[in-house]
Amino acid sequence: MKTLSRSQAGVFHQPMPWALLLLACFCLVGAGTVCGATVGVRASPPTSGTVSGGGVFPTGSNILISATAFSPGWKFMAWNDGNTNATRTITVPAAGVTNTAIFALVETLSFRVLAGLAANPGSADGANSAARFNLPAGVGMDNVSNVLYVADSGNHTIRKVTPTGLVTTLAGSAGLAGTNDNTGNAARFNHPAGVAVANVYGSNSLYVADQNNHTIRMVTLVGSVGTGGVVTAAGVVTTLAGNPGWVGSIDGTGSVARFNSPAGVAVNHEGTVYVADSGNHTIRTVTPDGVVTTLAGSPGLYGSTDGATNLARFYYPTGLAVDGAGNVYVADRNNHTIRKVTSAGVVTTIAGSAGWAGSADGVSTNARFNAPAGLALDSLGNLYVADSGNHTLRKVTPAGMVTTIAGSAGIPGSSDGVSSAFQFNQPLGVAVNGDGILLVADTSNQRLAINVLVAQIVPIAVQAAPPSAATVTGPGLYPVGTNIQISASAVPGWGFTGWNDGATTNTVRMITVPLGGAIYTASYVSLPPAISVTPAGQFFGDVLVGGTRYRVLTVKNIGGGVLTGSATCATPLSILSGGAYTLGAGASQAVMVLYSPTAVGKLKANVIFTGGGGVTNAMVGAGVAPTKNLPWLMMLLGD
Repeated sequence: MKTLSRSQAGVFHQPMPWALLLLACFCLVGAGTVCGATVGVRASPPTSGTVSGGGVFPTGSNILISATAFSPGWKFMAWNDGNTNATRTITVPAAGVTNTAIFALVETLSFRVLAGLAANPGSADGANSAARFNLPAGVGMDNVSNVLYVADSGNHTIRKVTPTGLVTTLAGSAGLAGTNDNTGNAARFNHPAGVAVANVYGSNSLYVADQNNHTIRMVTLVGSVGTGGVVTAAGVVTTLAGNPGWVGSIDGTGSVARFNSPAGVAVNHEGTVYVADSGNHTIRTVTPDGVVTTLAGSPGLYGSTDGATNLARFYYPTGLAVDGAGNVYVADRNNHTIRKVTSAGVVTTIAGSAGWAGSADGVSTNARFNAPAGLALDSLGNLYVADSGNHTLRKVTPAGMVTTIAGSAGIPGSSDGVSSAFQFNQPLGVAVNGDGILLVADTSNQRLAINVLVAQIVPIAVQAAPPSAATVTGPGLYPVGTNIQISASAVPGWGFTGWNDGATTNTVRMITVPLGGAIYTASYVSLPPAISVTPAGQFFGDVLVGGTRYRVLTVKNIGGGVLTGSATCATPLSILSGGAYTLGAGASQAVMVLYSPTAVGKLKANVIFTGGGGVTNAMVGAGVAPTKNLPWLMMLLGD
């Protein structure tokens, strides 16, 4: 049997006395042995909500546990066993159990239209709503300039969009499908689907999944450097791999390789291009020299199996994103899932459940998607998903937490607004830059949407370890980037040792609210008993021989634990009261010291206090003879 100490979830279980542990395990006569088991209930993250129902219960009994999210800011998602009921009944197992309530941060993103006009397809260049698109699909962001590039699928063109919404045509000619490698409007595409921007080895290039040409194309951007350091003009289009019009799955170099309706591309820091070869149900790689290999999946064999390389299965993979470690994330469209492919080709499902379309937010496989298309990865490892069949924008955290951050599931539209008030219509592409700006290809609305950067409100938790060691200030919801004061003031008996972020000097400090929020934990150690006596010395003054005078000293435990000891002194001093003490942390007691001179002369004596390191307190005074002028009462009582 075990007891729980403080958990990371913010629920604290004090270690149980042995007597209570023995009582928790009992026998029912004639019915076998029924023992108590520990049920832990906690919240994750610790500051996201409250939980109840933990304790020690008879094995096999049914108990109620519950979780309530802190509002505003959080919502309950699920328990660690996948149950999605915030209040539920569980049966206590013999080995005990820890139930973790998982909460998600509620994000409210405000979007506006950057370019294009709902229900007005076209090909016009121009600013903002004067520009026109025809089924914009994949989008890619240049993180240096924040310029957006769009695969304008229905126009067979690649468009360039500035941060202010000025739209121009970089390559291709509106309405003219083809395969020509050339510059600007002399080049041709055939329903380009996905794009990815690369800033590799001094070369700024755009890679294009030219879907109906079954090729991977490359478009030079402004300032591109070609072979021998020669600056190349913007908009020069070449075919990196595949042969226009030839469908297949052959690995090879350049035009020898074959693709089948490639839908998405991503590029890593070394210039390797990853391809969602949708019609082949595979994930391919293309080196900067055009060498094509199959990383995962088996050509022509669709399915949902997780596994290594050609044992894994996909079902029309569409959007891609790649991280710095070489992991590729896949929007597996017809499986309604988000998959992960390691650099070694090992495939796992990180969110959604294969074959189950839906819109539920949740953790990992409890969440549901409906034909997810575009993917983007931010600097914190969060994935953003253009969930086209749900007409929403979703977020998947590194822990697999899926939330809807814009749009309303199952309700297509074109309204502007915050969070669910903004409406999408079959969004196919999403991109994110280093500042957290999201751009969405709102495909069937023929427009691009951008989120308005507002101060994101995030939780800051301040706590002590152990929780009884200090009082804290500062927890709450704050805008990212603001400076706030937090503190942790020790209660008597505890000593501060440092914060969990490494700060060790100040229990009162200023912090800058980070993106995503933070938990600040101040750690403490129990102090040994320590004694303090005030005032440090006492002066009795002149006291008539035969009279008395007293002084009061205060003994205090300024450490921890329990201070036990006594105060002693020698004649003509005596302890009138409070000579023995037993003091908990911070407790104090009055000690009354009496001076009764029996002879004329100066007093210089000590009161000795034991325990907690001990203290010697000096006492001074003088015994004086009576004079004829003093009243008899004063002679008897002193002054």
